[in-house]
Amino acid sequence: MNKFFHICALFVAVMAFSSCSNKDKGIYPFKEEAKFLVVKLQGSDKWSIVNISNGDIVARNAISGEPSAVHEDLFYVNDTTTGLYNYYNVQNCLKPINSKPYCSATNFNGGYAVACLPGDNLQVIDKNCETVKKLPSSIISVSLFFNERAIVKNDKDLFGFIDTKGDMVISPRFGLANHFVFDDAALVSEASSLMAIDKNGDKLFSFNSDKYIPIGRFFVNGTLKVMTAKDNSIVYLDKKGKETADTLEIPKKIREINYREVKHVGKDRYMVIKGDRMGLVDDDNKTLISIEYDAITNLTPNRFVVAEGGVMMIVDEKGKQVGDARFVDFKNCNRIDEGDIARKK
Repeated sequence: MNKFFHICALFVAVMAFSSCSNKDKGIYPFKEEAKFLVVKLQGSDKWSIVNISNGDIVARNAISGEPSAVHEDLFYVNDTTTGLYNYYNVQNCLKPINSKPYCSATNFNGGYAVACLPGDNLQVIDKNCETVKKLPSSIISVSLFFNERAIVKNDKDLFGFIDTKGDMVISPRFGLANHFVFDDAALVSEASSLMAIDKNGDKLFSFNSDKYIPIGRFFVNGTLKVMTAKDNSIVYLDKKGKETADTLEIPKKIREINYREVKHVGKDRYMVIKGDRMGLVDDDNKTLISIEYDAITNLTPNRFVVAEGGVMMIVDEKGKQVGDARFVDFKNCNRIDEGDIARKK
């Protein structure tokens, strides 16, 4: 079983590289489209906030400590001196929303997050940092929410799911569990097999390593990417466990080119890697962003971060810089961060 999820873990690093467009059934991982980017400007040891749409710096060098990405205008900051967490709104980076600092916290998604006060139980909180519900003392860690579900881990190292009200909708019984990110199906492990479940915990189908090994950790557009154990070919499983076509198939004009990697990023656009350079092309393989950058990260369907020589900037879908901010680090607002977990302490 560990072999299954070891392979799956390799997919985490490229999640922000493989989002979907509005014409597809898939979505970006977070409920609201990203509006702000947390960056570390050149020559600064503090963090700033940039408006993704126009490139304006809305909070320059305003954040000390270690911030999260901004979601729904909210973010948290870990005070590296005390190890405590406070939540802020982008409109006021100086005054915390919460009255008491937390010892652990997750980001917001869909209006809710999970946090823990020192010496207390984990709790679901709303955007005013008011307690929605305290969780049982047996729950020792909780992920951020995706699709109105958060993964919980109990003191017996079993995983289940709560909803945004803090109610246990799928009791902890799985050896490992993945998020309901792009779909209402999730991949979990139980006994000696992997199993796909719906948001109520009902089994959709199961399989073991004698048949398939998962390549993707999440269902996207109703399908799960796997590798066959028999001949190592890549196939896609629907929610009934039947092999089906790739719902995000790469166009032939792009497949014919000798790209090292291709990922769909929305609105008929594809990030490509050629040699060690990255760029953006359309359905007809017309270059949108020149294939000359060290790295590209998609923020929205028409905003990207490009990196060259350690310096980064925001560009539009044609490669034109948006605003004048140049930075050396940023918090990826589309990354499904496995470290974004609240823990009981």
